[in-house]
Amino acid sequence: SSMKKIAVKLDAGGADLSVYGEVLERTPGSAVLRVPKADVPRVTARLLAEIDIIDLTVEDPPIEDVIEDVFAQKDPDAAPVAEVAS
Repeated sequence: SSMKKIAVKLDAGGADLSVYGEVLERTPGSAVLRVPKADVPRVTARLLAEIDIIDLTVEDPPIEDVIEDVFAQKDPDAAPVAEVAS
């Protein structure tokens, strides 16, 4: 399943971002999360509602991943939604 990165700039608080996705990088003022593409709208809404976010950017995966997805299935958007971890 294709993934996206969500880069956030936030106040230097110690919020636990692992509940939103896989934490790839973390500094006192920023973080990069990796989440399934289908979960991006829900995760970004939660981040903005629950944490003091200064800036938020959603990044596409590397082109190699996109090409792999295209060849793996005809319509990536028709893929079933990944299970949400509880």
